[in-house]
This record gives sequence, structure tokens and C-alpha cells, in this order.
Amino acid sequence: VELTVYLHPDAVSRGIGRRLYEELLRILTEQGICNAYSLITRPNEKSEKYLKKFPILFSNQSASIISHECFGHIFEIDNFIFRRYDVYLTEICKLPISISDNPLIKNCVGSYIVDDAGFSAKKIIILKDGVFTGKLIGGDLNNNGVNRSLRREFHYEKLIPRMSNLIITTTSYNKNISGFYIEISKLDKCYLNHTKKQLLINTTSAYLKKDKDYICNLSPIKLEINLDKFYKNISPNFNNNEIYPIVCQKNRQLIDVGASSCSWIYNN
Repeated sequence: VELTVYLHPDAVSRGIGRRLYEELLRILTEQGICNAYSLITRPNEKSEKYLKKFPILFSNQSASIISHECFGHIFEIDNFIFRRYDVYLTEICKLPISISDNPLIKNCVGSYIVDDAGFSAKKIIILKDGVFTGKLIGGDLNNNGVNRSLRREFHYEKLIPRMSNLIITTTSYNKNISGFYIEISKLDKCYLNHTKKQLLINTTSAYLKKDKDYICNLSPIKLEINLDKFYKNISPNFNNNEIYPIVCQKNRQLIDVGASSCSWIYNN
């Protein structure tokens, strides 16, 4: 179905539109409607603002890819120091999470025994319960030179940090999301725009839900999120032990890595 709610100008900005949409979607669900579409003629700032208010739950594969981009690449020593991603460290350390990169996990796509520089594989603990250890993928904070977890960049024959299996867990999480929210479980594309400091996302599976109940399909969705806003509005949810394979592109070179992450709630 296609649905639209129109309000008299005297009735706007009072929460009436939200309540009408909630009741309308409830009725449509009882009638067996699976997909609801709302078309907005742009510019329409108020309607766009309303639709952006729903929190987003990144789960399953999408959560792992989000973590790979926004925490894995952030803590690679070249990005952390030279792209100045260290400016986000304070916000990241407010999150009750632990981050490690472990190439020694058996039967995982990102595992290896010896890196391209000849160094033996070693698990790196980057964050422990929100406390930064000073260890980075590719080296230490106090040692700007790369000295472990490296791969050879074949275009320029130089050594760059090599992510393996990124693992993110949380000890404190929000079990329930009440009301309407958008759950994104699978991504088609996700990458960092280093110049604009933005996270760019294209979804494959996205749904509107209310109190965990399915309302309608929303895919495809395209999102552009500034990193400073991302870290201030993200919070961990349930842990997930599954390691998802990811094809990572860095400096035009593709490499297979793995990622396992808690789910994330992003409050718009």
C-alpha cells in the first residue's frame, strides 16, 4: 500500500502525525499488509525529519560490517595517526565494549600464521571494557612505525596494516527497543569516505518494526552518517558470536577478513 498523512497547518509539530502513522500501520498489519510506502515530495523538511526519528538497529551481518568500518579501520595505525581518526577516541572509550583483532582463530577467513612482513600472527587487544590499551592494528600508539599485522600493498610494494578477524563484545547492553524502529540486518555496500569523514551505507535487508514485531519492508535504504555524529549516537546491544566474512578494499586491493560484533543501536 501507499500511505500518506496530511495535517492542517495548525496541527503540526504536536505529535499528531506520529500517532496517526502508528495507528494506521497497526491496522494495516492486522489486515495482512506486508509493505507500506510513503512518498514525499521534496523539499518537505518536516516529513523528512519525522521519518529520520526512528532509531536504527544494526544486527547480524550489518553490525559486523559497521564494526569493521567504524572500529577496525579507525584503529589501523596509518588511519589512526595520519588520517587523524584519533579525534574519535574519547567518544569510543565511552562505549562499554572490548575490541580485539585475532588472526589465530581457527577456520576463519581472516586468519593467518605469518603476516607479509614475516612477523608471527598475534592477537591484538585494542580496547578492554572501554579502556584503550595503546595497541593498534599495525603497531603501537607510541611507535609510529608499522611493526606487526602487516600486508604488502601490491600497487606500491609497501607494507600497510592488515586487519584479520575483528571481534567486538559488550558487557552492558540494552535488551529491548520499544516503539517503532528500523532493523537493518544485511548490507549491500558499506565504506568510509575518508575525506568527508562519513560512513556510507546501502542496505539489502531493512525492516520497520514495532516492539520486535515486523511491520513492513524498507529496503533499499541509503544512509550517509557523519562519523562525529555516529560515535555520539551509537550504543551496543546484544552480543553475537558469529564471524561474518567480509571482502575489504583498501588502496584498491581486496582482502578477505572476518568480523564478529555485538548489534548496534543508532539513535537518529
